[in-house]
Amino acid sequence: MDKKQLFRNLYTATRKTVHILDRPMFNKLAALGKTFVEDNHTPLIKQRFKHRCDIIRKHASELIHTNEPLNEEPSSERTFTDAVVMQGPVTDDTADSLRYMRCIYPNALIVLSTWNGTEAKLLRPLKPFCDCIVTSEPPAVAGGRNRNYQIVSTYKGICEAESLGAQYVLKIRTDCCVTAPDVFNLYRTLSKHYDSGILNDTKSAGRIFVNQTYTKKFIPYHVSDIVMLGRISDLKRFWSVQPDNRELSVHDASWAINSLEKIGLEGLLPECYLTRHYAASIGWQIKDSLVDYWRLMRDIFVVQDDSWFDLIWFKLPIPIQPLPVDETVTHAFWQSLYHGLPPKLIDIEVALTGIRDLGVNTLLTTEPISAAFTSKSDLK
Repeated sequence: MDKKQLFRNLYTATRKTVHILDRPMFNKLAALGKTFVEDNHTPLIKQRFKHRCDIIRKHASELIHTNEPLNEEPSSERTFTDAVVMQGPVTDDTADSLRYMRCIYPNALIVLSTWNGTEAKLLRPLKPFCDCIVTSEPPAVAGGRNRNYQIVSTYKGICEAESLGAQYVLKIRTDCCVTAPDVFNLYRTLSKHYDSGILNDTKSAGRIFVNQTYTKKFIPYHVSDIVMLGRISDLKRFWSVQPDNRELSVHDASWAINSLEKIGLEGLLPECYLTRHYAASIGWQIKDSLVDYWRLMRDIFVVQDDSWFDLIWFKLPIPIQPLPVDETVTHAFWQSLYHGLPPKLIDIEVALTGIRDLGVNTLLTTEPISAAFTSKSDLK
């Protein structure tokens, strides 16, 4: 076992124990874990991505013409079916991400949605790789964990893509890159094979594909918004939520302060706030339970592993999530929901016990956990 793996194992075991006994020490360990990722994994991920970008520059330069910058308005002669909407502030990695996606998706519309006041020297190098750049006025109220910034910039970017004729959209952040070369065609192909009976009873046009990281298993309605892929009408509806101007602190969304139920049902985390809005907007009868959340994932979303998107997230490339409360939904778990093939329920009970042992309140389980695992024939 190498030193890095030894550190990870020790860190995980210590964090589980110390959290119960000493909250300040737990915070120090959490900071130590973040520093470990930033010092070790982040540079490695960026180095690997840089190598891939160098290959793109060398072998795919014919796909873009950096000496002939595109107009800020896309050509009226071009038509688009697929769109990439990248939203957020311009970061050190945004240019390489846009360059990479321009090369692997030469026929897609690429929209960058960022903020008024972004310096021209930051935007100028990005123009060769975008069909258009749209900016918005920052919201007066940021909202808990900057959720209103996400809402404003994402919605504007999606509306721009829709106005230019796009039918499918891949939504990502400016600190990410999806490096899988054919997710749009894969989405269309795979979508045909998933049951659409429930969808036909809602206002949604199709399933939304999301990534595993930050799609939480035990925090109700916590679907990741890092990467989203689907029909543009559905993503527009997802992000059409009104700004959340509640005064929320970082502690409100902490499971050490509030129960998982309260966090999920009251939308104290942005992901929960957005997902519950979308569920209500398509006519889903929200039942405020963990089982209902799992059914929603089963019938309306498809959770893909990060590797399906070949996702690179520069902010936190390898999240350290050793605690049961942080467990995410893998594609394998989503498949077990969809096909009605429950994993060993003892495994779920072990996780729930671990959550309770951390001092987190019991999850809402008015229905047995097994009720979420309905056979495919029961999807109507």
